[in-house]
Amino acid sequence: MAGIFRRIYDWLLRLFWATEMDITMIGLQNAGKTSLLRVLAGGEFTVEYVHLHNFAAQA
Repeated sequence: MAGIFRRIYDWLLRLFWATEMDITMIGLQNAGKTSLLRVLAGGEFTVEYVHLHNFAAQA
C-alpha cells in the first residue's frame, strides 16, 4: 500500500518540479490522514501509532 502512495508522491514531485511541498489534508475522523502524511514524509507505514485527536502536524 505504501508503494501506491510513493508513486503518487513521485508523480506530484514531477508535476510541480519541486523537492518540497506544503500539503493540507482534510477528511473524516479515522480516515487515514496522518498515515498518509507519514508515508509521504518518510516512505513507511507503521501500525504502532498513537491515535491523535483533532490535530496532527509533521514538521
